[in-house]
Amino acid sequence: MAVRGPAAARRRQRRRAALWSFVGGFVVGAVASLLGGGDVIAAILVGVFAGLLCAAVAALIVVLLPTTSGGGGPPGQH
Repeated sequence: MAVRGPAAARRRQRRRAALWSFVGGFVVGAVASLLGGGDVIAAILVGVFAGLLCAAVAALIVVLLPTTSGGGGPPGQH
């Protein structure tokens, strides 16, 4: 059974934002490294570093943003 509630929803949102930001940062970092003349190992290392940095920033932004209140679902669900 799925965990429900606002705290669980925020955790899922934070994880989803961090995951997609990591993927995007990895791709951008790897491409930038390859275009800059780096080899495959450098591209992987730069991609991982950029991905981790982007994931941390995304997770922090989700934590700091205020939650929405009301209006999103049926009465009694918030």
